[in-house]
Amino acid sequence: MNSAAQEAFKQLELRILELTSRLKNLEHENHVLRRQIDDKDKSLDALRNQIKIAAEELDTQLKRIKIFRDDLQKSQE
Repeated sequence: MNSAAQEAFKQLELRILELTSRLKNLEHENHVLRRQIDDKDKSLDALRNQIKIAAEELDTQLKRIKIFRDDLQKSQE
């Protein structure tokens, strides 16, 4: 192999190493981002559950208030 071909081959090897390194970095970043998304999804699910519980408690309290109001109106008649 002549000198120019050897140099071209060496440059190609270096480029492949650079791209391989970049690929590994991107794979790691992808893994980190997916983990963050999973964590956010879990947090979002927990918040949705808290909202559901709060809405149920509010509904219960509104029903109690309505019953109390109706009883109060009946007692005033």
